[in-house]
Amino acid sequence: MNRELQQSGISHTIFAAGDSNWFGNVAAPLAKSLEEVIPRHVGDIPVPVRQRMHRGAVNDLVGFAVIGITLFVTKKIADDFYDVVLKPRVRKCFEWLDDKLTGGNRKTQKVFVSNIWYQEHHVVESVAVVGKDFAEVVSHLNLLGSVHSNALSWIAEHGVSAPVHHYKIENGQVNAEPLLLERADEAVKPYRMPGQSPQ
Repeated sequence: MNRELQQSGISHTIFAAGDSNWFGNVAAPLAKSLEEVIPRHVGDIPVPVRQRMHRGAVNDLVGFAVIGITLFVTKKIADDFYDVVLKPRVRKCFEWLDDKLTGGNRKTQKVFVSNIWYQEHHVVESVAVVGKDFAEVVSHLNLLGSVHSNALSWIAEHGVSAPVHHYKIENGQVNAEPLLLERADEAVKPYRMPGQSPQ
């Protein structure tokens, strides 16, 4: 399957914001699972999806913990890609995590971000699934495919309005129009608790 995905023009990177416990328990297992089926992206990363480095964060001080995937797509993604390839691996990594996390990682809001860089349009479609815990995030994963599909329809009708078009899924609801951003890492700013500043 890895070879088929490479031929179809899909590669990935993983990004995370959190402490070392977060990286070890969340980011590393997800990266390992995805690398079994989607090659890691090598080469240049477009500016809108480059992750800027920040000082180390303690999740209970930041107020949220982020894990995300960026897919680099040069050809059309199959309609069942989310259900067959992405969702099962994300679900497998996330559904047992709530009981394993400790301290600030257990208390903070969870944000899973799915970014897709569409080479054809030179735009990032960014979708965040927000929940109080991973069980809530997992319960909304089934919406990812339709939100990304609707985002492409929005571009077909309105054109590319910014380097990043961002959508948020929370409590089963999603914004109808994208939040327009210059960079994908700006998308996590709205999820900070009131009165908190970036690390």
